[in-house]
Formats: sequence, structure tokens, C-alpha cells
Amino acid sequence: MISFVKLNAAGNDFVLVDGREGLPEPPEELARRLCTRRLSLGADGLLVVEETGELPPLGVAHYEPDGERTFCLNGLRGAAAWLVATGQHPPGEALVLRSDAGDLDAIPGRAEVSVALPQPRSLERRSVLLEDGLLVLGCFVDVGNPQFVVVLGEPSELEAPDLMDRARELRWAVDSFPGGTNVTFAAPDPAREDRWYVRTYERGVEDETLSCGSGVFAAACALVGCPYPEAVLLSAPSPAGASLGRSSAAASRPSALRLHFACRSGEEQVVTFPEGPNSQRVWSRGPVQLVAGGQLWP
Repeated sequence: MISFVKLNAAGNDFVLVDGREGLPEPPEELARRLCTRRLSLGADGLLVVEETGELPPLGVAHYEPDGERTFCLNGLRGAAAWLVATGQHPPGEALVLRSDAGDLDAIPGRAEVSVALPQPRSLERRSVLLEDGLLVLGCFVDVGNPQFVVVLGEPSELEAPDLMDRARELRWAVDSFPGGTNVTFAAPDPAREDRWYVRTYERGVEDETLSCGSGVFAAACALVGCPYPEAVLLSAPSPAGASLGRSSAAASRPSALRLHFACRSGEEQVVTFPEGPNSQRVWSRGPVQLVAGGQLWP
């Protein structure tokens, strides 16, 4: 048997195993087996803590429920909090962890972890024409995994009943995103210019998750640095004459360089550009909760 921990980072839930103890099967197969909801432990992903054999000594590998290995910011946060909770690292002391996005600095606490990330590998305006004629304007951001960020005009647009159906279409828009993409929608809080509401459809999970750290980070980078002043959903009129989304500028680049994001779980993540838009390192902070531990049967 192998020990596991169930944890969540702002509602993004994971199963964590210590790969230094050995795994009963390849991690891709283990992820497919353990992440299936109702039939197993159920999770948005599997985290495997590994020895690197060099500096930094520890790495975190993340596997989607379909077995694909990808970078996961929330997963990295969860592993860092686990290291603190199990006495393997002192709280509040800087830690470097290897990830699929490179070696990243973290400041872990017992309930909250900050991670420093480099600016995105790429950040570009992109438009996607869906099969029914809906044109979606957004910003494609590579933060170690692919993210397509679409900014809406107001929070009510996040409640559109077909929003995740649109996200699924975008995720599979292979002409625009050959490897597929995660999709994050963001809408401004009308009461606070530094606060945004977000919803994310995650590739590999193939559904909405309650939180996506990489999606939040990508949204922040798009809002601060994407080379266009707005990103809005546009659509041709329906036969009834109605339209989906907005056809005029609805969101401008924020002036604040500390942005707060309200996730679907009700938790909040904060992204800070300490030296302004051109900060070489951007800090992302969010909550982590260790929920339970146990033993996996062979």
C-alpha cells in the first residue's frame, strides 16, 4: 500500500503521493485510476513529489485525470503546503521546487502559499470563430500550460447557462489551439477595480473546476500585458435578433498591479506585479487546505 493525501487549493482538489516511496504503477495510469470521481478517490489531478537528484532537491509532477502531465500552479501550492504540514520544511521560509514550468520559488505557510513565476512564455491576442458563427476575442497565454483568457463586461455574463459549453468548444478549437487549451473567463467587480471574478474550463479534467491557479495567473497577465485594450465576446445576431455577449469595449487594462480574483469556490487568489507590468517575476498567492490522508490499496 502507498500513503496518499487529499488536499485542495482554493477548491482545486488533488490526490498527493510521495514518489520517493515508490509508486505501484506508472503515474499516468495512477492518475487515471485515482482521479475518477465516484469510482475512486476523485480529484482534478494527481500530484507526485519526486527527488530530482540535484538542486533543487524536490520536484512536483502533476497529472491530469486523463493521465497527461502538465504544469499546475495550484498543485505546486498544495505540495508546498504539504511539505510544511509534515515537518519537511519550516513555514514562511523560502523554498524552491522543480516543476514543468521550471524551478519556482515559493513561500509556503500552513494554509496559504505564494509562488513566484516568470512572465508568460507567450502572450498574444487571438480570435476564434466557432462553428455557429460566434467570434471569440481573447488572449492566448502560455504560462507553462496553455490558457485562453476571455474578458467579459460584467459578472452577470459569467452566469450564462451555455458559458461552459462555449468553453468546451474553445478547448477543442484545434485550428486555433493545436494542442488544446484551458479556457478562463474573467469579469470585473463593479465595486472594486482591482477585483475580478473568474471561471475556468480545464483541459484534461474536461469540465469546469472550482479554481485554476494557472488560469488566474494567465488572466492577470492578460489584463496587465495583453496587447489590446479589451477582450469581449462577439456574436452574430440569432434568428430572434438577440446576441450573446457584448459588441463594444467592456473592459480596460487595470491600473492596479495587485489583482484579486474570486474563484468559483468562493476562495480568493491574489496576483502581484511588484515592479509594475514589466516585473520579471510575478507573485501568485492562494489558500491551501489539507483534507485527509490514508492508504491506497494495490
